[in-house]
Amino acid sequence: MQKKATELEGLYLIEDFITETEEQELIQAIDSESWCGNGPLPTFTDFIVKRFKQQKIIDFEDEPKTCIINEYEAGQDMITNIPYQKTL
Repeated sequence: MQKKATELEGLYLIEDFITETEEQELIQAIDSESWCGNGPLPTFTDFIVKRFKQQKIIDFEDEPKTCIINEYEAGQDMITNIPYQKTL
């Protein structure tokens, strides 16, 4: 798999990282979960973590402990993320 650089430093796109079937299964699993923000990673992420390791996409010693899933309704955009800037 090839990482494509984006305009944002450190952000890459990996096309076809998951199959269309895996995509549908993930969507179904995400929609069926009750999200509280606590606890271990959901088991439906196991194959993604395994693929990250196998393909050396992310170099990590320990298993990931967090997973962020953003859901947007039709017509919504991502909110601009402004990094913290220390004020003097």
